[in-house]
Amino acid sequence: MREQIIKKATEMFLKYGLRSVSVDDICNEMRISKKTFYNVFKTKEALVAGLLDKVLEDSVKVNIEKKEGETVIDIMRDNTKKFMASQSMAERHVSFFYDLAKYYPELQVRFSGKMDEIRSQQSMELIAMGQSEGVFRKDLNVTVAANVINAMMKVALMRIPGTTMEERSREVLDYLLKILTKD
Repeated sequence: MREQIIKKATEMFLKYGLRSVSVDDICNEMRISKKTFYNVFKTKEALVAGLLDKVLEDSVKVNIEKKEGETVIDIMRDNTKKFMASQSMAERHVSFFYDLAKYYPELQVRFSGKMDEIRSQQSMELIAMGQSEGVFRKDLNVTVAANVINAMMKVALMRIPGTTMEERSREVLDYLLKILTKD
């Protein structure tokens, strides 16, 4: 029942906004009683926390293992596309993220921090993989390089007139590869 409530609530929150959807709305849409809802989630805030935890869980599952014939650079390009797609989705559902920051600021801060941790960990794994393959410089401090990657990906999210997010992300990845790779 937990997963079903999260799934339905996510659909409704993204369509109507976090603040606009009540527990009653979710229960009516799912044809469940409020008692059933409150047996699973004590509050709407607990539901929102559960939803964000699900997003984090799915983010951890991003696979960075190499497929046959694939290079670490191919994986980085693929992960960059996935990151930009997730950001594009966030832009389409701006009211959800606005409401999250306004009405549940502690959850938003926790979520953002955890997402940064996940991205840093994945970046460190990719850098280590690239170093072991001899593609990336061995003299790089993996932790520092991972933080540089994450900071530069945030640059790709900035709105710069005359550019698209895809163009910015491609250019940022090119800069990163120049920093990471051997000459």
